[in-house]
Amino acid sequence: MQSDERTEAIIWTHEGVRRHDGVVINTAHVRCAQLEIDTRVELRLHNASRRDVDRTLTPFLPIASVVAWVTNRLMFMDGCVDGVALRGAEQGAALLAGEDRRITARRIKTVRATRRSSKIGIWFSRGVDSLSALYENFDEVGVLLGLEFIDPPYANEPQRAIWAETVKAAERVGKPLWHLSTNARTLLDPLAGWDFTHSSVFSSLGLLCAPRLKEAWLAGGHRESTSQFQPSNRNDVQQSWSSRHMAIGQPPGETRRNMKAAIVAKQPVAQAFLRVCWEADRPLNCGVCLKCLMTMTNFAFTGQLEPVSTRFESALSLAQIKSLELADKGVGSILLLDDMIEEMPPSELRTAWEIARSTYPKEAHELRTTYYL
Repeated sequence: MQSDERTEAIIWTHEGVRRHDGVVINTAHVRCAQLEIDTRVELRLHNASRRDVDRTLTPFLPIASVVAWVTNRLMFMDGCVDGVALRGAEQGAALLAGEDRRITARRIKTVRATRRSSKIGIWFSRGVDSLSALYENFDEVGVLLGLEFIDPPYANEPQRAIWAETVKAAERVGKPLWHLSTNARTLLDPLAGWDFTHSSVFSSLGLLCAPRLKEAWLAGGHRESTSQFQPSNRNDVQQSWSSRHMAIGQPPGETRRNMKAAIVAKQPVAQAFLRVCWEADRPLNCGVCLKCLMTMTNFAFTGQLEPVSTRFESALSLAQIKSLELADKGVGSILLLDDMIEEMPPSELRTAWEIARSTYPKEAHELRTTYYL
């Protein structure tokens, strides 16, 4: 394929599927000399056989869609992809970018599968969004999907301990947990933050499991009124990444985080295994970072903090909230904070959060009228 220096494409070359030590690995070599990209992206399903995964280049399309959005480059998929998923990847990139993005492929597969799974999988992280979506749709969900970070620079002993706790939590839930991993952040992190790319990674890993799943659900953290400004949480984008054989999207259910907390607090799994902390690799949630304090406030809002209080190392503190400095926090976190404050009645707790919010440079109306990357 010809390209000049100005419009050089990013090429995804399929290197096939292999099995090593019980892990099935689908690999794509991603190259673009002008952007100094030359890396191999792996999507992995552990404790599986080759017939359990999609053995084409199709599962890489959601990640390629986000790369197309961020870089404004043509994506050329040098391998076989599902036609529905290819068109959806272009649509998803266009939704994110607000303009067309091109993704082409060497070979497009149009043959309909003769066998489809009836299982629905849901991503299971032990967070508020994940747990509330699970329990609101418990009878429909057949499989828990779990992502473990086993690649540098994220692999460490605390991460292994976090995964071990996730395995225990899944056993308590009573549904099978599928173990997935990927090194996709090696490609993505230099291009955009995890806040903007994570849904594409989960969607790609979901498509990897297409032979064994009918649908893969990733719970969204934002309401429809704010999700358009936090692209990783847009359900229309996630749905666009579906293939002919498998649907990607968000589960039905509650969208207000305070109400999600009320659902979660009643569950023994949450009381024993709730995991929300972003700031530290430790068994418990620190209780002093923005995410922990917001989550504890969500529980306190409906009078449900006590059942999960032992999952936090520190008690909910007005002084700690007032001392927060939010200037360097991500847009997604501030959008969630604005939603939370909007729902809170006048109180000392609300006032504390308003003081913290004042340390962020943009007002709520500015955040909700600006598109972010």
